[in-house]
Parts: sequence; structure tokens; C-alpha cells
Amino acid sequence: IRGIGPSLTERGVPNAVADPRITLYRMGQSDPIGSNDDWGSSPNASDISIAAQQVGATPLGSSSADAAMLVELSGGIYTAHITNDAGIEGTALVEVFDVSEAEGEETGSQLANISMRGHVSGGNNVIIAGFVVSGDSPKRLLIRAVGPELTAKGVNGALADPRLIIYQATNEGNVVVASNDDWHEEAAVVSSAAAQSGAFAFDEGSNSAAKVLWLDPGLYTAVARSDDSNTGVALVEVYEVE
Repeated sequence: IRGIGPSLTERGVPNAVADPRITLYRMGQSDPIGSNDDWGSSPNASDISIAAQQVGATPLGSSSADAAMLVELSGGIYTAHITNDAGIEGTALVEVFDVSEAEGEETGSQLANISMRGHVSGGNNVIIAGFVVSGDSPKRLLIRAVGPELTAKGVNGALADPRLIIYQATNEGNVVVASNDDWHEEAAVVSSAAAQSGAFAFDEGSNSAAKVLWLDPGLYTAVARSDDSNTGVALVEVYEVE
């Protein structure tokens, strides 16, 4: 699990977080499982570097202020929080890799879904969730951009009308494979997939967005942006639907 900040500057990302700290929590527990500030100073830094090579992650400089943790997790729901030790706003990247899968271990468990919450405004101020469809056959996924439902969960300033756009990385660049504005355009399919995957139900008539689709193995990004130029907090979710 990595919190990338300074290394983003080398990739052309403006306003990158200079000194990210990553803290990992398990749902239902108030104390964190662990945290990291500068990955190179970790006692297991060499193991983190090896794990990054195994999963194909971009190498981090040993003296960079990026954060990373190599942890063994049992089944459950977890959240990784990224904060800036420099105390100012900026752009950061959270990455989660299954090292056991890369090593070919039969663990009997899998990464079932990912979600990312952040603030959406105009222009390039969007939420981007990248994910990989692995294996040699297509997988059925539920991908959502949640806005209005966050209010009932205690989130202030939820985005009223998110739009969801899904891209696939190809040799010719990023290609749009699907998009959605309001989830009720495919209400029955989305509701059924949510029930199957354990996702919370959408409110009837809300302007959250969602798509259920089969995706071939490859690299994808799910982007949540504002459909009406308003700003607010949104949540991007990706579920594998059995």
C-alpha cells in the first residue's frame, strides 16, 4: 500500500503532496493498524522494494518522501488515509497491490473492491481510480461514482450530480469504454449488481452514476467529475460482481 506524492512531480503532475503520510485502518477499530511517513526509512524497506518489483509498481527513490507499507491483512474492510505532513493541500496517489497474487500464492481470498473518496471541482480536479483486470478472461464489474448518498453517511458537501467515465489504457492512449450520468438509466441492472457485491443501495431518483460491464484484462481508470460544474465530495467504487 503506497501513498505517492513527490514522485508524481517527475510524472508531470502539478501541486503534488510534498510529504505524504499513509495510515491504515480496519473498519470497526479506532486505532490504526500502522502508518508510514518516508518509506525508505522503514525497517522493511528492502522488502517493500522487492514487492514493488513483483507487482510491477513504479520504483521509488530510496530517499523520496513517498510513503509505503507492506502488510499482511486478513479478510475485512480497510481504509488507507493520506495526509500531508507539510500541512498544505496537494495531489496524492494511493496504490494497493496484492503481492500474494503476484507471487502465485493460494490464499483463498482476493481484493474484492476498491473505493476512493475526494473533492471534485471544475477542470482537472476530478477523482481517478485506477484498476487492473487480471487473468486471461473478461470480468464483470460494478463501477460507481457516488455523490448524494454520502450526505446520509455524515459526509459534508457531497457532490450533487457526479458523472462517471471509464477509460482503458491502450497503445494509442486512453480510450473511453463507457460513461454514465445518472444510475437509474440502468436501475435494475445496477441494483442487482450492488446486491450481489455487497454495495450499499442507491437512493431512488438520486443523481449518482454507475455502470455494470464486462471488461477484458487490462489497465483501466474510473473518473468522477461534476456534471453541472458544482463542487463537492464524491466516492468512486469498483466491485467485482460474481
